[in-house]
Amino acid sequence: MIQQVSGMDGVRLAPENESQAAAANVVRSKKLVGYYLDSSVTKIEQKPDGALRAAVSVIVGTYPGRAMRVMLSGAATLSGGGSSEDAKMQAVQAAFDGALRRLPQAMQAGIARAE
Repeated sequence: MIQQVSGMDGVRLAPENESQAAAANVVRSKKLVGYYLDSSVTKIEQKPDGALRAAVSVIVGTYPGRAMRVMLSGAATLSGGGSSEDAKMQAVQAAFDGALRRLPQAMQAGIARAE
């Protein structure tokens, strides 16, 4: 997810261990809009036909502060994927791709709400 998000236009990632006070200072001084992303894999299931289905959720919150603004979800099915770890990772990655496709619109909606 970090690779996908950091590749988006206009996105800068905060250092992993940045304090809330430091984050607030950077956001304010550079006139940025901050977001916090939290994600989880909500389901991985093997279908009777051999397909593998993965579902994920991504919570978009304020940064700093982490007040929830939007929840994005994504799902993907890998036909004949089997149950290998590689197949599971492919299905999860495809599910995140689907969820994160809507992230720019969610961030724009958050900016509009803040103005």
